[in-house]
Amino acid sequence: ARGDKSAYITAVNLSADKPASFVLNFTSRNIKMATGRYISGDVTAHNTFDNPEVVIDKVLDGVNYANGDIQVPIPACAIAAINVEFD
Repeated sequence: ARGDKSAYITAVNLSADKPASFVLNFTSRNIKMATGRYISGDVTAHNTFDNPEVVIDKVLDGVNYANGDIQVPIPACAIAAINVEFD
C-alpha cells in the first residue's frame, strides 16, 4: 500500500496452459481506478542479451471494478501487478 489512497497487489498464475481469474474485495473503500500490467510466456521463456524482449510487460486487459470488487484475469504462466487507487 502507498498511504491510504492506493494499493499495489501482485499475483501469479502457476498454470502453464490455463488462464485464471480472481476477485479483490474492497467493500469498505470507494475504488477510483484499477489497472494492471503482466509478464508471461512459455515456462522456459527468458530474456538474453541477444533477445532482450522475449518476456516484456504488457497491459492487463479485462481488469474491471464495481461495488468494491475488482475482477482480475491472469493469462497462463504469468505474473500480474494491479494498481488500485481509492477516493
